[in-house]
Amino acid sequence: MTAILELHAKEEGTYAIIATFFDENGDSVVPDAGLKWHLTDKRGGTINARQDVAIAVPAASNTIVLSGDDLAIDDGTSQEVRYLTIEGTFTGDLGAALPLVAECEFWVDSLIKIPS
Repeated sequence: MTAILELHAKEEGTYAIIATFFDENGDSVVPDAGLKWHLTDKRGGTINARQDVAIAVPAASNTIVLSGDDLAIDDGTSQEVRYLTIEGTFTGDLGAALPLVAECEFWVDSLIKIPS
């Protein structure tokens, strides 16, 4: 998976992650049904109940939109790291139901006017 994103989101704003999928030959591929994603903090804790969120219609490129409580900071820091993990399977030249697992890291920047 390739994630195209700015490295910093704004606290409680809107942030889009574009996931593009490729097979073992580098060719664009549509994942099998059952594609899902998770949003976690640096300790592996789930953010805003975003665990096993289904991507209803897997495509060669999917946009995952995070907003509001997905990007809330609750510990009073100026930044907080988040991880978006995608899991599923795909079919390629090496076989069917091959594992697809990828993760991207991004930062959420605190805004001075957003109360903790």
